[in-house]
Amino acid sequence: MLTKKGYMGWAPDNVYGEPENQTRIGDLIAVIFGCSTPIVFRPNGGTFQVVGEAYVQGLMDGEALDLLAEGEVKQTRFTFS
Repeated sequence: MLTKKGYMGWAPDNVYGEPENQTRIGDLIAVIFGCSTPIVFRPNGGTFQVVGEAYVQGLMDGEALDLLAEGEVKQTRFTFS
């Protein structure tokens, strides 16, 4: 997968499973405090549905915290369904 900001990595793509378990254009990637990997999630009305975990080069080893400290990304609160 490739993000709008140019990050490359792997995201859920279970071609034999249900379509809702596959990453789609418009899904979001977040680094959630306490999680060991970034999470792919999807807007679902007023909440968000977790699609699965992802590998994102450049966000795996604490780089997201550096980006937060530098003001490149922002901290946001989400409600998952």
